[in-house]
Amino acid sequence: MLEEMDWRLQGVVVLDSVAEVDGGTQESPSERVMTSVDAVRLQDGRLLAFAIPNPSAMMLDASKRAFDAAQQLFAHESLKCAPRGFVQFPSNADAVDFAEHLIVSVLTAYTALECFANENIPPWLTYKKVDRKGETPRMLAKEQIEREVNLGVKLAVVLPQVFGVESPKGTSDWEAFVKLEKVRNRVVHMKHDDRRSGDVGVDTIWKALLTVASPYHAAKKLMDRFLCSVPHIPGLEFENCRPVRPRWHVECPHK
Repeated sequence: MLEEMDWRLQGVVVLDSVAEVDGGTQESPSERVMTSVDAVRLQDGRLLAFAIPNPSAMMLDASKRAFDAAQQLFAHESLKCAPRGFVQFPSNADAVDFAEHLIVSVLTAYTALECFANENIPPWLTYKKVDRKGETPRMLAKEQIEREVNLGVKLAVVLPQVFGVESPKGTSDWEAFVKLEKVRNRVVHMKHDDRRSGDVGVDTIWKALLTVASPYHAAKKLMDRFLCSVPHIPGLEFENCRPVRPRWHVECPHK
């Protein structure tokens, strides 16, 4: 039942079952796939068994699909030649769709990293945080780390300690993350001046969106730095106090 084992699912367990038939004989083993679900009560009273996705995997997939859709629009013939010195999308709708796809790709890639960082903080971990110079440091538990520590610190300081690897700071993968974060923040906190019409030398969010080569790869490569150093152990999230490589990362179809 491979169709039931979508790589984006949070919890998937494969069980071997043996069915008995008349006469006490047994049929050959067959596989049963069990997934984690959330019980959702619908407005009409029905109960929906909602298969729970892994947020990191789901957001990564959404980021890649959105970026691919933007690239398809950007590859149109009308954008390849400039007889009058400039190019345009074949329609205004295509231009808006292009920006929409890029924004979705940026937001979901960044969210994937946030989900990834939070799910790999062990429940027994504590982190010493200093809010302001001269103040007494506070010891934060997992839930507080998730809420109060920004993503950059989680990726550069917290997760390297959790996985036992070097900090990604100073690498090309880190620089890609910094660029992704800057564009994401400009989108989420978009100012009036950032979305106006501007000359070539005027910085706008529309120009900034084109500076992120691939939001999906910016997020995925940073995750790979942590996950490729640990084994995949089916059924476990942590082993010897360190996270293990999740099934979604093993089976991810995108490179």
